[in-house]
This record gives sequence, C-alpha cells and structure tokens, in this order.
Amino acid sequence: MFPGRTLPTQNSNCIQRPRYAILTAKAGIHKLDMRKAPEIPGHKGRAETGKRLKIENFQSQVCVCIASANLTGAKSCAETGKTMKKLLVTGASGFLGGRAVRFYNGKYEIYAPSHSELDITDAKSVCTLFDAVKPDLVIHSAAISDVGICEKEPEMSWKINVDGSRNIAAASARLRSKCLLCSSDQVYFGSGIRQAHKEEEEVHPANIYGKGKKRAEEECLEANPSCVILRLSWMYDTAPLHEREHGDFFRTLISGLRASSTLSYPVHDIRGITDVNEVIQNFGKAWELEGGIYNFGSPNDKNTYETVHALFTELGWDTDRLKKNEEAFASSPRNISMCPNKLNHNGISFSSTLDALVRNAKLSLPPA
Repeated sequence: MFPGRTLPTQNSNCIQRPRYAILTAKAGIHKLDMRKAPEIPGHKGRAETGKRLKIENFQSQVCVCIASANLTGAKSCAETGKTMKKLLVTGASGFLGGRAVRFYNGKYEIYAPSHSELDITDAKSVCTLFDAVKPDLVIHSAAISDVGICEKEPEMSWKINVDGSRNIAAASARLRSKCLLCSSDQVYFGSGIRQAHKEEEEVHPANIYGKGKKRAEEECLEANPSCVILRLSWMYDTAPLHEREHGDFFRTLISGLRASSTLSYPVHDIRGITDVNEVIQNFGKAWELEGGIYNFGSPNDKNTYETVHALFTELGWDTDRLKKNEEAFASSPRNISMCPNKLNHNGISFSSTLDALVRNAKLSLPPA
C-alpha cells in the first residue's frame, strides 16, 4: 500500500480549486496520469499539472480522488496544524452525491470512488477501500432510486439497495466511521395513515424500492447501531449539476412557465418536496445525531396541486395555467408526508415545502 502523497505547487500558501486525478500503480510505480483526468461538475477545465493533490492508491486499482480545497484566503491544514477529516461519498455521480461532494469540498478531504472503483455489493471490496481511506465520515447515497427500474429488476435493485447499504454500514462500524445512510419517504407508501408519518410507526411499503429501503434500514442498524438513517423526500435543485442531468420538480415547473404551457399536478398525492441544498447543509448536523431513523426533508400538508397553486398565489402568478390531475393515485390516494418533530427536537429543521419553493422561485424568475 502506497502512502498518500502531496504534489508540490509553486505557491505553497494557496489551496487549489478541486481537481480530479486518476492514479495507476503497476509494479510499485506510483504514476499520475493527468491526461485522463475527467472534468468536474461545476468547474471548468480538467486537472492541471503543478497543483496540490492528495493521492491514494487502493490496492493498485485506478481511483478517482478529489483534492482538498478551501476558499480563497483560507489557511491550509499544514498552516493551522489541524488535520482535515476524511469524507467518503458513495454515489458521487448522482443527483445527491455529486452535490454533496461539491458542497463539502474544502471542508473535508473527500474520497468519491466511481462504480468501477467500488462495488458496494462486494463486502471484501468495500472493506479494502475503507481500510485504504480510513474515512472519519461517510455519506452513502449510492442506490437504484428509479422506482420503475426497481420493479423491472428487483434482484439487481435489492442487491445494490440492501446488500450494498449493509456492507457500507458494517465497514463504517468496523472503523468507527460516522455514517449517514440515505433512505426514502417511499417506505411510507402503502400506509393507511393519512397524516404526516412518524419514524416509529410500522410501515408496509407498496413497491420494491420502498421494501428494499425498509430492509436496508433494518440490516444497516443491525450491522451498525450508530449509523444514522435519513428518510429523504422528493428533492430538487434550481440548476443542473451538469448538462446531461435529468430534470426535477422545480426545473420542470420553471421550464413550463417559460414555455407558457399548462401545468398539471395531482390532487391525490401529498408529500414533502425538498431543496436538495438544505439536505446537504443539514448533513453537517446529522453526523452529530445518535444512531437511528430520522425523517429528513421539508414538511408539507398540501397535495401537489395545492402546493403549486399556493406558490402561484404567493407570487401573483396566473393560477389559470394550473390544471388538476385527478387520475394519478385516484384508486389509492397517497400521503407520504413526514413529521419533522423528532428531527426538530434534535436541533435540525427544514423550510416548509412552500416556503422553500417561494424563495427559490423568486431567485429563479423575475416578478411576473
């Protein structure tokens, strides 16, 4: 195992902006190939030579690392005498993980292995990487989150969502890494309760994705009672992380507004809709929580049509453009909204769904 190395920079008093580096190791040779460095979402260009990079070798496998970085003017760890904690993020190519990497870069020394570098369904592979990185903190966001794909490929989704999560939880327990595991409000889909759900209630998920998340919660807490299970809601951002990223609730709404099209929303579906940036910021507080399950998202007591109608009313927009979708969930009305009390009692809170949407809409569009 090669030790971590720091490549010198011409200005040793500065911490460079984040850059990816691909490391290969053959026959004891520690080689940095900058030509193969991939682009970074949110940052222009590729890795540059002469930059300060933290390099690790994972059992002679090709690995992508992200260099630690600080804001302009911040002092380096060497200057302050402090050691930067290591954060391991799984699912860094996804909607949540990619944004977590971007937000926490500079606050922690980040390790974000790709799918090819870390097979979370292979317990040995997970242990090998954890032994190499020795993370202080973990965000496990890797998952098959498409409900339709989970229904079509139940064995594959179960292996990733359940077995993979358990492997991450167990490895975190062995190294005493504080682990955040991302679950979902879908565990409440199928419940007969027609009000905001609480963590302690018995759940009977109606779909494969929800069932897998429930089983993952159980097996992860058994393997690692200290891990923090976060039941996330439907998330959105005001801007894409990269050009190929699919749309979400908010960006689809804004796109419809600009296209002057009619917007249709279900009246039989109640759920929280959360600004992903609030989720990521609150991760910092979540590491202080005791092990267990927590609802982790914006509260909402309105159906989706009512939510958007209230948004339009608040901003003075034309509500005649809104149409009720009375077919979706009509046969089995859904309420998967989550009660925030447990989280609030632990000092963590989210904006309401409506308040966050109003705030972001004002920033995204000029007054009507």
